Amino acid sequence: TLTIDLDDPVLRGMTCVHRGIVTWPPSEDVSLAVPPRTDSPLPQVPPPPPLLERRVANLATLREVLAAACAAVAAGLVAGFAPAPFLEQLLYFVLAGALGVHLVRDVDPALHAPLLAVGSGLSGAGVL
Repeated sequence: TLTIDLDDPVLRGMTCVHRGIVTWPPSEDVSLAVPPRTDSPLPQVPPPPPLLERRVANLATLREVLAAACAAVAAGLVAGFAPAPFLEQLLYFVLAGALGVHLVRDVDPALHAPLLAVGSGLSGAGVL
């Protein structure tokens, strides 16, 4: 048998008729989902961000600045000791990667699979 507990506020709020008696609308104490606030909340001050997540000159986080500095030092070391043809190929690779990321990032999610399929086809044709 089905037992309906009308003392349960959820069941009492959903019940319209019980054993031929109209129980709608529910009483005022059942209708209130959240009791009204009586105290005024104090404004929450967010905690300061961690050191590596702080902004530098309101442009980038400290983590991003350190990553760019490490990349610049590594690029300087490679440029100082590598032959010229390697540097040209590395430059093309970096530019192609940056262009690819920029293009793929601005594409709608529904078009990612067709875009990658066309890119794979062009890569295969380039190899042939």
